[in-house]
Amino acid sequence: MYQISHFVERKLPLPLINRCARYSFFVVVTLGMGMQASATPGDLDPTFGNGGRVTLRDLDVGSPHYSMIQQSDGKLVITGGTYVGNFVRQFLFRLESDGLPDAGFGTDGAIISAVTNFEGASVIQQTDGKLVIGGTGGLHGDDAVLWRLQADGTNDSDFGVDGIASLDLGDGETVSGVVEQAGGQLIVAGTVVPPGRNTSSVFFARMNGSGDLDPTFGSGGTLIVELPTGSTGAMALLQQTDEGLIWAGHLEEGLALVAITAGGVLRSSFGREGVFQISAAEIDARHDHTAFGSAALQADGRIIVVGSARHVVGFDPWGFPILSRNSFAIRLTPDGALDSTFASDGIINFNDHPHLASVEFENDGKILIAFDRIQETGLMRFNADGSIDQDYGVAGTVVADFRSSDEELIYIANDLIRQADGKFVIITGAAVVSGPSWFPAIARFQSGSEGFPGQIGLDRSQRRAREGDSSVVVFVRRTGGSEGAVSASFATVNDSATQGADYVARSGRLHWDDGDISERAIRIDLIDDVNQEPVEQFTLELSAATGGASLTANVITILIDDDDVATPPLDGGGGAAALELLLLLAMLTAQALCRQDKSNHQDWVKETPRRFRRGVRF
Repeated sequence: MYQISHFVERKLPLPLINRCARYSFFVVVTLGMGMQASATPGDLDPTFGNGGRVTLRDLDVGSPHYSMIQQSDGKLVITGGTYVGNFVRQFLFRLESDGLPDAGFGTDGAIISAVTNFEGASVIQQTDGKLVIGGTGGLHGDDAVLWRLQADGTNDSDFGVDGIASLDLGDGETVSGVVEQAGGQLIVAGTVVPPGRNTSSVFFARMNGSGDLDPTFGSGGTLIVELPTGSTGAMALLQQTDEGLIWAGHLEEGLALVAITAGGVLRSSFGREGVFQISAAEIDARHDHTAFGSAALQADGRIIVVGSARHVVGFDPWGFPILSRNSFAIRLTPDGALDSTFASDGIINFNDHPHLASVEFENDGKILIAFDRIQETGLMRFNADGSIDQDYGVAGTVVADFRSSDEELIYIANDLIRQADGKFVIITGAAVVSGPSWFPAIARFQSGSEGFPGQIGLDRSQRRAREGDSSVVVFVRRTGGSEGAVSASFATVNDSATQGADYVARSGRLHWDDGDISERAIRIDLIDDVNQEPVEQFTLELSAATGGASLTANVITILIDDDDVATPPLDGGGGAAALELLLLLAMLTAQALCRQDKSNHQDWVKETPRRFRRGVRF
């Protein structure tokens, strides 16, 4: 078992979703210009959006969770939940291959479902070009629903009722995913509490082209698999080369995978009579639950599962659990056993808890995992044996910086896909710290055939120091590419703190050689006077990037606390204390809106849409 601890994370409370988000579609994308040359894999793709990035800020959907696919024509389809009045609806948004909205799809690239309380879990494109979204919906929000559209975004009237087919197998259905079989039938899988039971089971169902159950599958079109402790969440539905199916999800105290044949019969050769189970304690002895994550099939049939293991160590004053946790990656053999060729025992633990969201693969068997660490999102790459690929980015990690000017963003990584041309696209839920209204943020990374000089930006938007600290250090990063030599100017700018009286002015240029992505540090000396003063501030700004690089977060505010005035404690990260306070205030505001006088946190969880709450890390 590998223990990986090189990731550093501040454990900050996340704001909850904005239940009152307005709904509008407006996308501003500037096409970036980049250099075309040999490059290291992991560079952002300059032919996509603005330097490899697209942010749909004005989508304002209220949810941080999205799924994504690439169509056969290269276009990208994004789907997620949004509030329309008091109901949850599903939206679809389609981008051209260059990241611009597809004006021929719906209204300016956008479509909203007519299904009440519909929360889509996955989207696929059928071989005939039609789009299918599988999710949970209906008047009470607990039926399994498939929504099928024509290629132009209109509802497919030949499927179900005006494009909607629903399935009621009991109570509390949640959908893991949907896949298409070779004959055009659709398989949907998830969890349900069957009649007469009080714990969730796994269900599989097959629908024909008209949206009716296929009676040749399982028993009358469905298969229900009972698990010993019941399921607490679904992660993925995978289809094998022989059209066999694997459901991956969580149990009360661990995770499970269920494998069946294409015809709806448990595959007895997989795991133990078709089921693989592992407890959280077997993954990491410190923990008793697993949550979040996803699963993917390698070309050789082996299975990668990523997620989080955790246990509750107490509750904060607002009733939210305080967790001890880490993330993990597990690889299984095709027959459902831990793969001893992966990290020696099939398990990698990440002790500093990057949130692992989705998995994809290179042709050579290398493994890419989409991640976030609250204020950072990107990709990690591992060799086929589970070791970190040190030749990829910095210590196996590349990041996408979606910030602009002096803002702070928080992220929840969602989905990762590999395009037909080998490039990788990640979609993340992003929100400005001061106003937690989520929007999709998409980045496309090179596979190594083209180069990009990258972006230059400050590591944060605020840093705090005491007057007597003598100096404050600001860090500047080059991310998203390393092709060619680049540089940027920096200079301090007066505000309530002025040069000569409160700090020593600094200006100059920062330079990076071809292939250099190391961090730069700028030290600014502070002047300690004898006057008692309120908190003062000045800024440092980046400008005039060269070599084809662009600027991301280019302004940082430095707050100076007087030595004689009581100030918030410093935590070594400067602005992190202020950020934590902002996040806490955002969380409390959203909590008041969402809980609506519920007596405890568990009631709130039951009332919140299932797919939305997967991003709130309890």
